[in-house]
Amino acid sequence: MRTVKRFNNIQFFVLLVMFVQFSSLHAQTSKIKYDFFNVKAEKFGDQSIVNGMQVTDDNGNDFRIIKTPYTLGFEIKTPQGWKAHGIRFSVSNGLVKTIDTYKYGILNGEHKSFHNNGKILITYFNEDGKIEGKWTHNNSDGSVHEEGNYEKGLKQGKFLIYYEEKGMERGPVSNETYYKDGKPSGTWIVYDRNGKKTFESRQKEK
Repeated sequence: MRTVKRFNNIQFFVLLVMFVQFSSLHAQTSKIKYDFFNVKAEKFGDQSIVNGMQVTDDNGNDFRIIKTPYTLGFEIKTPQGWKAHGIRFSVSNGLVKTIDTYKYGILNGEHKSFHNNGKILITYFNEDGKIEGKWTHNNSDGSVHEEGNYEKGLKQGKFLIYYEEKGMERGPVSNETYYKDGKPSGTWIVYDRNGKKTFESRQKEK
């Protein structure tokens, strides 16, 4: 009888230790804080972060991690289901190709896409799912190829295309085009590298 009683006490002690360790680990996990809008892609390389892993923020919102060979990011649980929320990376052959920011399933924030050498290809901002403000398309050396502005997802005003000039952020203007509500409107001008007009045409609104 004494032997059985002693064995049971040992079992109880082991279970108690395991429970304390588990409680401690759970408490540490619950205290992990994610900045869902500023996480670096390298963070997803952590082997402890797995696809579908769920975390809770300080406000009690439930999130799950998206970690696949092609997509890295977060989703937030809503009454309508899981929706993209926070930063999101698209990946190809181990390289980050685009970075976007979502709020409750809608694009909101800066967009960046990249050349294979890591230089920025295209950058702009989204507001409520539509491009808003300055839009820039760069060459693989980082110099500007084309730039203009958007309003509510539509091209608006002057767009410029530049010649590529080594060592310059912007080469001479190659093309000058105007848009109204996403459609060509106004004068279209083509220049040579010396700034001389080689072609000019009035664009008809469609």
